[in-house]
Amino acid sequence: MSYKLRNYFNIFIILASTVLLFGQNWKDLGFQALKNNDSQNAILYYTEAIKLDPGDDNSFTNRALAYSKLKDYDNAINDFTYALSMKPSDPVIAYNSRGLVYYKLKQYEKAVDDHTNAIKFNPKHRIAYYNRGLALKKLKRYNEAVEDYSKAIELGLKIATVYYGRALAYRQLKKNLESSEDFNEYIKLNGNKDGDAEEIRDQIKALGYEPKY
Repeated sequence: MSYKLRNYFNIFIILASTVLLFGQNWKDLGFQALKNNDSQNAILYYTEAIKLDPGDDNSFTNRALAYSKLKDYDNAINDFTYALSMKPSDPVIAYNSRGLVYYKLKQYEKAVDDHTNAIKFNPKHRIAYYNRGLALKKLKRYNEAVEDYSKAIELGLKIATVYYGRALAYRQLKKNLESSEDFNEYIKLNGNKDGDAEEIRDQIKALGYEPKY
């Protein structure tokens, strides 16, 4: 290799390394901004990162998360969809998060499809089961919703909102005992944090049972 050619090659390596370094810096800044709920700056940082590394699906996914937090759902869906078009090795976050956006837009069938895809890639993703349960309940597919809430609980997501959602689904299925038990579990876990404990007790009584808490 001639001296001149070697110089050109060295310059290329330096420039390429600089681009990669700056690209990573933008990604790091974007991640920190997203972590700090600074969605506006997260979008700016990830946009710069994408300019330098347009093949990184994570940057599109994370920018979509920032758009979603700002309720800019059109741009969020566009970025999630583009990230998924890159066939990422782990598409669970993009599928699950786009499903939540569809849910907020009341596009429940699309939400179910996305959460189902998330579960296909990670059958132990308890949040995806819970989220799909929410969408199924909106579609009045109560038996399926109960199955998903129950699966989320089985996988360890034993939080008040899961029991509340399942209680509502059970009530629609006229399974009053099961519904009352889940309402009781909701009160046990949540107390009166949301100021709704007395209302939930009234719902238990309306089902024909006495509240336990």
